[in-house]
Amino acid sequence: MHSKTKLLTKSEIKRKIEFGDFQTPIELSTALCLYLFKEKIFPQSLVEPTCGEGHFVTASLNQFDSIRHLAAYDIPML
Repeated sequence: MHSKTKLLTKSEIKRKIEFGDFQTPIELSTALCLYLFKEKIFPQSLVEPTCGEGHFVTASLNQFDSIRHLAAYDIPML
């Protein structure tokens, strides 16, 4: 899988620094969910207070049919 690199504007860089923006890569999110699955951990609820682009939420929903409750929030980027 190749990811495309997007150049950021100065205001985007400033906003990322101000809010401490870090997006968990989908590959890491998927690996974590696979590990939990192999350990026979099947969550019924998922709370993601800083979902950003939603990689962890997406990976979790793809891996676990057991999830029945989901709450995902993020700070809107103005």
